[in-house]
Amino acid sequence: MEPHLPPLRFFASLGGPFDRYFTDIVKAERPSREADLWMEVEERLAQIDFLVCHAKRLQDEHWTVMRAQGDAVQRAPAPSDKERVRASPASRQRKSHASALNFELKLSTEAFYYFAARFIKVLNCFPELKHFEAPGVRNVRNHLIEHPGVTDQSWGYSANTGPALKSIGPRPPGKENVPLDAGLFVNAAELRDLLERRLRKLLTPD
Repeated sequence: MEPHLPPLRFFASLGGPFDRYFTDIVKAERPSREADLWMEVEERLAQIDFLVCHAKRLQDEHWTVMRAQGDAVQRAPAPSDKERVRASPASRQRKSHASALNFELKLSTEAFYYFAARFIKVLNCFPELKHFEAPGVRNVRNHLIEHPGVTDQSWGYSANTGPALKSIGPRPPGKENVPLDAGLFVNAAELRDLLERRLRKLLTPD
C-alpha cells in the first residue's frame, strides 16, 4: 500500500519542480526502478518536512515553558519566595514538561539528518542529480552524528537558526577543523534552496 503523504510546508517549493522532473525528464512509469526510487524520494521529502516543522513547534513550546518558569520565579518578591516557587508542584511540572520537550526536540533534530542524508542518497541515483549534495546536512550527519570527531554532547537552539548539535563549546585539540552546526533551520533551508535551483535549472530549456 502506498503511503498517503501530507502536504509539504517547509519544503513546499520543491513539490512542483519535483513533479515536473519525474514527469518530463525521468518519465518514470510503473513498474520500474525509477518509479520505486521516486516513491521513496516523495516519502523521504515528506518525512524531513514533518521533522523540520515538528522541531519548530517543539522549540517554540520549550521556550514558552521555560519563559513561564522564569517569570514565575521573577515575580517572587524575596529569595525565600523564589525558592518556594522553584520547589512548587507547578514548577516541577514545568521542568518535567521542558525536559520531555528537550528530549523530543533533539531526537527530531538528529532524525532529520539521517532521513535527509538518505533522501540525498536516493536523489543521487538519478543521473541528473548524481552529484547533488547539501554541505550543512552532510557535515552534521557525517562529522557530528555518524562519525563524531567531537564527543561533547552539549547542544542548544535559537529562534532563527533552530537546534544546533555539538556547536556550543570550543573544539578539543586536534578537532579544531570539525565543522560547526549552523542550525537545523539553516541547514534545511540550504538543502531546499540548493535542490530547488538544481531542479529549475534542469527544467529550464537552453
